[in-house]
Amino acid sequence: ARADSFLAARGAPPVSSAGGGDAGGSSLVPSLGTATGPSLAAAQAAAMRALWRADEGSDATVARAMEAAVDGLEWQLRATAIRLLAPKHAGRARAVFLRALDDDKRQVRIAAYEALTWVRKPETVTRLFDALEEEDDYVSHFIGDNLANLTGVHLGIDPQTWRTWWGVVESDFECPDRPSNDKRPTPASGTMTTYYNIPLRANRIAFLIDLSGSMGGKVKGVTKLKAAKTELIRVLEQLSPKHHFFNIIGFGDRPIPYAPDLQRATKTEIRAAIKYVNRLRVGGATNIYDSLEMAMDMSELESIFLLTDGAPSAGAYTRTGDILEVMRRNNSYLRIRINTISIGGGNSGESFMKRLATQNWGSSINQ
Repeated sequence: ARADSFLAARGAPPVSSAGGGDAGGSSLVPSLGTATGPSLAAAQAAAMRALWRADEGSDATVARAMEAAVDGLEWQLRATAIRLLAPKHAGRARAVFLRALDDDKRQVRIAAYEALTWVRKPETVTRLFDALEEEDDYVSHFIGDNLANLTGVHLGIDPQTWRTWWGVVESDFECPDRPSNDKRPTPASGTMTTYYNIPLRANRIAFLIDLSGSMGGKVKGVTKLKAAKTELIRVLEQLSPKHHFFNIIGFGDRPIPYAPDLQRATKTEIRAAIKYVNRLRVGGATNIYDSLEMAMDMSELESIFLLTDGAPSAGAYTRTGDILEVMRRNNSYLRIRINTISIGGGNSGESFMKRLATQNWGSSINQ
């Protein structure tokens, strides 16, 4: 009922209605039928996007999105509304973004922090300093990225470091022009554990490693798979049982996970994982999509590290454009960082890997 009253506001048909639509007969708001739970949440978000596409410029539609951002029944709807309001309506919606920082779902808060980067004022910068003191490390890394966007420098996630810097520049500070996605400041690593020089920036991580036949090729006298194993084992040995959960997926024709879900990084579990890594052998094609999908189904996953030496050649999707679109859509709510490592040089999928990381809040490296 709450969803119906929201989407029916100011003349829009309710989400539970099978009717509605324009003169041509296409439905503006999709029918939910008996949808519940995740299906209902996805349908509400889709309905909001449909309304926005149809009439973004109207005051009624903007007001509806602002209402959904704070009062939407499902968190997916609230996060969607926030993203729709930025960038064009960020000034008008600033108070809404600030209210959303108190949302109980961190995905909504992450969307609100990102939306505030379109309100390029010193007071936005200082509000994000406060947020660094309030949030856990995972959300704080997004805030650190947002501060880099607003300031042009990347000082990590320590609020005192940012406040010290601010004390020097505050008097004449102006936010620089918003950077393009491919010119984002490099994240600071400090003493943080890195994987191929990319900071982990998460506590719940899936490592995806290519096992296709080409990974048997040598670089500097060592097979690409052997080099990848060595680096992965190095990182596994640095994970903390207090903070980290992990999984590993080796993939050739199909994904082969170390475990059904994320595992706490205990000494026993790490020893078992290292044995799994050492047993991995080359063979088959490059099934990137199915491996990403398997990883994203793991409970409360925060970050993916995808390593490959080629373009996708097996799985539900093999066209890079299709994979990018499906991942953009599926990950728009989850906010899982997808970091990519192209190994071996001359990787035919390097451009795809860079785009995959860029559109999913990750970093990309060509090793």
